[in-house]
Amino acid sequence: MTLSYDNQNLTPEEQMIEDNLEQFVSISNPLQKRDRKSITIRLFADDVQKLKAQAHEEGIPYQTMITSVLHKIANKKISLTVE
Repeated sequence: MTLSYDNQNLTPEEQMIEDNLEQFVSISNPLQKRDRKSITIRLFADDVQKLKAQAHEEGIPYQTMITSVLHKIANKKISLTVE
């Protein structure tokens, strides 16, 4: 696949990256290589809004944050207290 674009408006930093692309190494997420299972879960609307706000503050997508928290619970890296 070939991308075509106008690189005349690149910043010096962007131009340096463009000139040295072959030196960069792609780093994959080890969790992406594992099999994933889609599920449907019903949450309270206000909880979803709070999760989205927290994820936004962290600078990550809210579904990624939820997946990360559930992964940590499943692997006992954080404990779960049910009230």
